Amino acid sequence: MPQPDENNTYDVVIIGGGPAGSTSGYILSKAGLKAVIVDKSRFPRQKLCAGLLTQKTGHLISFLFHESVDSLRKKGIINFESSYCEVFSRNRCIAKIHHRSRPFYYVDRSVYDNFFLQKAKEEGAEILEGEIAVSVDYRKNEIVTSSGKTLRSKYIIGADGVYSRVRRELFFERRNSDLWQRGLATAFEVFVERKKVRNADFYPKFFYGFVKWGYAWVFPNKDCIIIGLGGLNVKNGKKLLSLFREFLSSLGLFSFSEIRVQGHAIPCGNFLRNPVRESTFLIGDAAGFVDPLLGEGIYYAHKSAQLASLAIIQEIREGKNARTIYREKLGEQIYPRFMRAKKSSRLLFSELNSCSEYIGFQVVLRLFKEKAVKMIHDEESYSRF
Repeated sequence: MPQPDENNTYDVVIIGGGPAGSTSGYILSKAGLKAVIVDKSRFPRQKLCAGLLTQKTGHLISFLFHESVDSLRKKGIINFESSYCEVFSRNRCIAKIHHRSRPFYYVDRSVYDNFFLQKAKEEGAEILEGEIAVSVDYRKNEIVTSSGKTLRSKYIIGADGVYSRVRRELFFERRNSDLWQRGLATAFEVFVERKKVRNADFYPKFFYGFVKWGYAWVFPNKDCIIIGLGGLNVKNGKKLLSLFREFLSSLGLFSFSEIRVQGHAIPCGNFLRNPVRESTFLIGDAAGFVDPLLGEGIYYAHKSAQLASLAIIQEIREGKNARTIYREKLGEQIYPRFMRAKKSSRLLFSELNSCSEYIGFQVVLRLFKEKAVKMIHDEESYSRF
């Protein structure tokens, strides 16, 4: 058994160096706490993600990191943006949406994630790359890494994604595992160089009707086009990959036959209502913090990291209960939106899914497309939509 090293004692150990973990490392280090981020990868690393940022994400990044949209553009973090998109029922366009004052931004996640990890490092967070957390003991607040290091801390933050080891240690009961699995979706994506795509329109497109309880997309990026499809596992069984290939074939964009398809899991409404035990906190995908309707996760990675980190700081400085603060803030700022999103998803993916040619969905989009854009950017609530 590895022996603890007193030099490896921290205020907070953060497992996972994506946007959630990096945001926590940045906030905690800026507050003067000793924090370490442990990640199994070495950055920059590839991350499967369509890479779309909403306006609310831009506002939050500006508030937390003092990085405006303009500064992110100049630094190459935002590499594409669009004020126009189209929505399809299979291959028939049912809505054209212009939103000049509310553009969508696109990023390469390998660049994006590395940028914020370096932000945390600049503030003083220690970074341990290429280290797997092979053991997490939330009772002792100890982490053992793949190189044999034993890290001690006052707090642990699990930011280690959808297959979080930290979450499994906290909530290992079979019932919790089954509930988590039933709420998972799978997304398949291909990244295609622009020069290899013929007759492509370089603006985002959303496609409904190819998959149950989900949608497909074509998102532009500076150097490539990201094409994907995602749907709830329990509604699609093992058909998702074949449905994705059917979608790719329907586009007729490719002049080549072999493309590399990659897949990853996404939480889809299985967010934890109590993502904390003892002094261990779950944030981002590890807690299921992904919009149940839209699949947006980047904003909630940054946001949940902010809430958990500030709760820890308040406990250290003011003696308040960090667990209580974190749960209360989630209840005020994240859960209400998620609950309304779940209700909206039942309407759009269950009731309207049975309508021929998505007639009901077409009516909704044509009547409320401006509200839909505002809803995505958090300028309009799901309940109003």
